[in-house]
Amino acid sequence: MHLINFFPNPEPEISYWESRAIEKLKLEGEVRIQFQNVRACIGYNDGKEYHSCINSEIDTRQCHYCASKDISKVYTRMDLSGFEHLEEEIVNRPYSLYLAYFGKDIIKCGVCRKERLDKRVKEQAAFYFAHLMDFDNANDAYGMEKLLQHNFGLRNAVRNSTKLKNMKNIDTTIFSQILSEIKETPPFSDYILNNAKIEKINYNLPEDFSISKDSIDGIILGSMGSFLFFKNEENTFTIDLKDKKGEYFRFF
Repeated sequence: MHLINFFPNPEPEISYWESRAIEKLKLEGEVRIQFQNVRACIGYNDGKEYHSCINSEIDTRQCHYCASKDISKVYTRMDLSGFEHLEEEIVNRPYSLYLAYFGKDIIKCGVCRKERLDKRVKEQAAFYFAHLMDFDNANDAYGMEKLLQHNFGLRNAVRNSTKLKNMKNIDTTIFSQILSEIKETPPFSDYILNNAKIEKINYNLPEDFSISKDSIDGIILGSMGSFLFFKNEENTFTIDLKDKKGEYFRFF
């Protein structure tokens, strides 16, 4: 068995390959999983179904061939090669532009499909977010994203290790300042939503925990982005399941 994906919302769930068939498992109650520190290509999703890697490549999360066939590249990089037939449907639809806060002074500016905004910021393990602007097509949304990142020093991506390190270093002062500057600075002020404001995301998870590198062994408490939290008689733990994608594992 090896891990394909982790879905944090609304309930933690994993999908995995077992004998070239996809299985799913809700992570609830007591779960015991040991990762093997051996990785293989997860295959690809063509937008309709998952396909296993025809090359059976090892030591990689996703090989170049499978990455080129995966529909995720359309939404992360707007790379439509191989999906040209979906261009009209994907490009000309509502997109939202947002700010996401990850502790300290770390603020990301991102774009997602409008209907996925609330889910997207939770998937990224943001502590706070602000819905900034809406656009009718992807080109305008991604163009504005680049302008905002350049003019206000906003990040395009944040490492999970950085998110975890800053979970207790929360101060939204700089976040508030940047939002105010965007509201007051043309041409951004012409596009920003009238009700743009900072909103808190509540996860109801433990404040103190240790990091588990290779196993899930205990009662599931919940998740925040790709971080799964669980407890046993020894301690409370978290494990980054995005980091484990493609790894083989076994139940014990």
